[in-house]
Amino acid sequence: SPGKYLTISRDALQQPIDHGREVLLQPAEDSGVFIRRLVESGNLYEQIDILKLLVDRHGLEFDTGLGRNSGQPVIIKRLLEDVYATACELRLWAVIRLAAGLLDKYYDRLDVAVQEIVIRQKQVTVGRNHNSSITISEILTSKEIYNNIKQFCENDVREVQMNQEVLYLIGLLIKSKPQLFDGIITIRTGHLLLLCISEYAAELNLGEDKAFGMFSALSPFEIQERLEKILSEYQSTVKELNKLEALHYVKPNSSLTFVNFSESDNPGEPGEVIDWWEWRKQCGVILSLPKQFYQRLWDLLERCPGVVIGDRYNTRSRLDSHYVQGAMTRGERSFALMIDGMLNEIYAPEYRYLTVEAIMSISAFVEVNPDLRFNDHLVLDMIVDHALRLEWLKRHPDDEKVFNEDSVLAWEAFYRSPPHAVASAINQALEHILIDSGQSHLHQPLQQSAGAA
Repeated sequence: SPGKYLTISRDALQQPIDHGREVLLQPAEDSGVFIRRLVESGNLYEQIDILKLLVDRHGLEFDTGLGRNSGQPVIIKRLLEDVYATACELRLWAVIRLAAGLLDKYYDRLDVAVQEIVIRQKQVTVGRNHNSSITISEILTSKEIYNNIKQFCENDVREVQMNQEVLYLIGLLIKSKPQLFDGIITIRTGHLLLLCISEYAAELNLGEDKAFGMFSALSPFEIQERLEKILSEYQSTVKELNKLEALHYVKPNSSLTFVNFSESDNPGEPGEVIDWWEWRKQCGVILSLPKQFYQRLWDLLERCPGVVIGDRYNTRSRLDSHYVQGAMTRGERSFALMIDGMLNEIYAPEYRYLTVEAIMSISAFVEVNPDLRFNDHLVLDMIVDHALRLEWLKRHPDDEKVFNEDSVLAWEAFYRSPPHAVASAINQALEHILIDSGQSHLHQPLQQSAGAA
């Protein structure tokens, strides 16, 4: 049971806190407020969320002051270990995984899993390709493998835990059912995790952010079953994922008009040679935003239920239109500060700025379709992924299998593309995924200078 400093009400254990209460846990208040809530709460889910905020703010060794009467320090790490132990006792997997991630725990048999993969002449890639990733083709220690996963899985400790769990399960499956991996040379843990979560989200009719939270509450056996199913139907699952990621819209008066951007939209002088990958890194580091960026994003929110900026698995990446429009006004400084905060949560600066470019491209599309409304949230990660895939296959039509196995080369080429090409690719992605909620639509391209960057 947990230590004497935290109280656990077992009646409250089975229900995670809802998104509305989670929003209230944003770290704007004094840490003392969170510590008092931590002590007063009997809900392990709320306690782990509060502890995560305190770790993000102060680190594991921060003294909470709860032991001042006894003269003994009570650091966050100790409270986390108490919550972890109780969650293990009650098999609350979402709490277990988050606490394990915060405590920097890792599977001590990751090296065995990688060995099972490598001896079968295969390799494994960990991480998200847009942030860079690493391919493992030789035997490493479990600690080395874990550090690689941490380095290339953003800053979400839940995702780090899930990636190493998927890797561990792959090691079991490739040994017991090697036929599942026929035709697969490079095994991508992040891609397999995405397929599992996307399928789960479709089953529950939820966004991927909420589905990820529920997926992380599944037992290891349930996750192994889902992973095995995905592998047994791999090619059809990838195709089905593309269908599930459709974006529904309503446009009553006319067909859709798409924007073709031109080189004149690019920054710099005509003919100037620019390393666009380095340019995106620099813009992302200093967060140099285009003119009217916040206004264009606000206009976008008026046309859709919301926008997911950054990590599609994180509920705090979801910007709900009704919440924003109810709490803020156009041009309000707090809106700009909130958006800056969400963008800065994106780990890789080049991808951070690619997200900005995507918003500007979608905004230009909306501007030339004034009666358009989206029925679904705009998940920027998903739209950029489609743009990447379409752009790669346009240049390499015979290399779809290469793309599906290892898209690192595609990301490198995309980052080096000029802004007008990226903006056009985003519009092409919209054309590919949009589905008219009423009837079939015709496409009309529009050659327009719309500010690609």
